[in-house]
Amino acid sequence: MWNYVDSVGGGKHSLSKRGDLGNDVHQSVLRTALRARGFFFCGCRPERKLKLIPYRLSEKLVGLRRFRISDRHAEGCFAEQLDPISEPGVADGTVDYTDNIFLGKGVHDQNPPKGNAGGDANKTRSRRWEDFTHFFQAQFTKASLEAFSTANVGRSYRDSGLVNPTLGQIFGRLVAIMGLPIMHNRSASPSSRLGSLGLKLLWGLTAQQLALESDNPLDADEVLEYQVDQHWDYQGFQRIGPLLEIPGDVLSSPHGKVKAMGYLILPPYLFATVFKPGKDTNQVIELYRIPIALAGGTIFPVESEAERSAITVLFKAGVSMIKLHVQGDLRLLGNGLWPFRTNDIGRIPSRPDVIAFVSGQVRILYLTDSVNPAYLAKVAESVSEMKAFLASPDVFVKAVAADAITPETWREAIG
Repeated sequence: MWNYVDSVGGGKHSLSKRGDLGNDVHQSVLRTALRARGFFFCGCRPERKLKLIPYRLSEKLVGLRRFRISDRHAEGCFAEQLDPISEPGVADGTVDYTDNIFLGKGVHDQNPPKGNAGGDANKTRSRRWEDFTHFFQAQFTKASLEAFSTANVGRSYRDSGLVNPTLGQIFGRLVAIMGLPIMHNRSASPSSRLGSLGLKLLWGLTAQQLALESDNPLDADEVLEYQVDQHWDYQGFQRIGPLLEIPGDVLSSPHGKVKAMGYLILPPYLFATVFKPGKDTNQVIELYRIPIALAGGTIFPVESEAERSAITVLFKAGVSMIKLHVQGDLRLLGNGLWPFRTNDIGRIPSRPDVIAFVSGQVRILYLTDSVNPAYLAKVAESVSEMKAFLASPDVFVKAVAADAITPETWREAIG
């Protein structure tokens, strides 16, 4: 049982799980505080006065956010999974998404100042990034990290029996993120902005290529019809989807890497699309898709067929793994799973292909499928930098040839 306390008056409100915040009693309390611009204190550590801030989650619901991501709540407290508010003047890596990400007008700061891996807060700042690809990749990465943490709640990286989150857990967390205020300086949610724009966003898995090669374009007046079956949107899992019309210009330049060394990486793909529903047609505005590995009920983005093969072997062997599809905040895993060094916004120096938890240790792997000397030199540089940055006896960093990971040799290959 957890509680939060009125900052004025000291009224205590108890709940057994985070979901209880949605019932009528708690919603009445939260709405009152929101109108008065008030806040609460978390009851998990009364001596710490950890603030919880109400915010408009949707037209009908009010939610809570932590004041700072660095606030340390008691283990298992419902507030551990709450998103932090944006703190003006703090280098928190905030990305300012606007409506342009849904309108096919993506633009971004080409040269944002980069944070020092060592944590120099003066070298990072909030930056604009209005690109649908980055938006979806970032939210998927965040959902994956949070789902991994939830699937292994209360456990340490040293524990045996760590598990991979299911596809439903990852996509379910993505649904929740779409209701959070991550747009317009954290004043609006993607779901509310899509509704205001008369647009819809859905995502799921597909065996269809959803790509058009440059040597086989559609005519200007042609469209590709794509019938969406089971999928997810910001309301949850849906068994039946719409018939979409994908114009030639969208189809010829979709987002997401589906080629490696010039070769097409075959489906299945994770896809996401923004479309405008109409009486007779549902026209796609943005289309994103990336190859994935599927095994053991979970999903893992991949960047080559060789990587897919290696990941599938590890999945089937029961290895628990994380993929940073883009750089993400590893602090979302919690101190038990990631007590290791990060920079000031929770990141590590580069983006490895796999972070695996094996036999009480963490293995950071750069999977290679090329003999190009320049490429291998760059990988070696990343490995060296990561080793120096983390410098922990429980973390092993290495480059591994993807084809060396087989059902018979995987332990030796990643060891």
